[in-house]
This record gives sequence, structure tokens and C-alpha cells, in this order.
Amino acid sequence: MISTVMVLVFAVIAMIFFFTADIAMGYAIEFILGLGR
Repeated sequence: MISTVMVLVFAVIAMIFFFTADIAMGYAIEFILGLGR
């Protein structure tokens, strides 16, 4: 039971991390392209 909860918690943390990283990468790429113009 505990292992199942740990896996679910880890999955949620990973999802939040990747979601945040995706937004950050999008802003960074947009910023770099903006400087290029």
C-alpha cells in the first residue's frame, strides 16, 4: 500500500516538474528568438 502511494506521489511530482520545465523552456526559446530579431 505504501509503495503504491509513493509511486503516485512520485508521478505527480514528475508531472508538475516536466510541466513547469516545459513552460520555462518555451519562455526561454521565445526570449532567445526575440533577441535574434
